[in-house]
Amino acid sequence: MFSKLDISTQLISEVYIGDKEYTIDMAFDNILRFIRLLGDEKITDANKIKIGIEILLDEKLDYDFETLIKIFKQLIAIIFDTDTEEAKEDVVYDLAGEPLPAEFQKKEKEYYSLTEDAQYIFSSFKHYYNIDLFEEQGELDWRKFKAYLNDLGSDTKFSEVVKIRMMEIPADATEAEKNDIRKLKAAYALEGSQNDIENGALDLAQKQIIAQKMYDEMMRKEEENE
Repeated sequence: MFSKLDISTQLISEVYIGDKEYTIDMAFDNILRFIRLLGDEKITDANKIKIGIEILLDEKLDYDFETLIKIFKQLIAIIFDTDTEEAKEDVVYDLAGEPLPAEFQKKEKEYYSLTEDAQYIFSSFKHYYNIDLFEEQGELDWRKFKAYLNDLGSDTKFSEVVKIRMMEIPADATEAEKNDIRKLKAAYALEGSQNDIENGALDLAQKQIIAQKMYDEMMRKEEENE
């Protein structure tokens, strides 16, 4: 998938929709723009799908909404690498062999947010790699960005903040030490993790598919009753 970094091949950003080839804008700042869109509560789910596709492909697609939902789902699977074989192996199934609903699936908790932690990420890239992310906008590929992010040194602010969030309060700590840790964790607490955003994108696509099916069924019954 595109979000995986394979140094044995060239980075590919093309995808076929129907019989036409499109180029996904995989610049890290464009993907972050897409992620911010997903978290914007002022925008309806339907508009998030339409605007999200336009952000990723830099083009409005003239398809019916049901097809747009499928395209959106395909694109977020590419961006977030959600349909790899590794992911499939982690799916939890019921006794009938069907995947359990998303809320029952095991998901590894993440302790960062690409949007909320933007200042820590910027300063850490500059400190550790001497990379100015503002200067790299439109240039640095999302897959390279994620690889850099995952390998930031322990002496960076981003790594320090993540470590604080992951920190357990020792049982043998004094009450004063426990309070200090609680205050520190509260100071760096997240409103939502990166996992929340990615799972929310998947849920958005699934909800819209269900809503579209319900709408189609309602229209079919109305036609039968005419």
